[in-house]
Amino acid sequence: MSTNLKYDTESLWRKDRDHFIHPWTDFSTFKEEGSMVMANSEGAYVIDSDGNRYIDGIGGLWCVNIGYANEEMAEAIADQVRQIPYFSPFGHLTTRLRAQLAGPKSQN
Repeated sequence: MSTNLKYDTESLWRKDRDHFIHPWTDFSTFKEEGSMVMANSEGAYVIDSDGNRYIDGIGGLWCVNIGYANEEMAEAIADQVRQIPYFSPFGHLTTRLRAQLAGPKSQN
């Protein structure tokens, strides 16, 4: 995978600044400095729109703790999306996978 991709960073962050609301942002500097634009990822790293590579020390806190571009995870997600990607849990509704994963692992 090439990490030397170059993008028009300023154009991207201006578009982001004008149309996206960022939580936990210092807006006193944001309007002038804009966003750091991430363009790619690989393993534990993210690559910005200027080609700089960083260890992702924050994304893993929420949803990428196994890293980026993990083929096993991508295939599992693709398999699930082909079956039923999501269905509302409101009322008396569930899905097969949600019910299977609800209990302790020893009972599944």
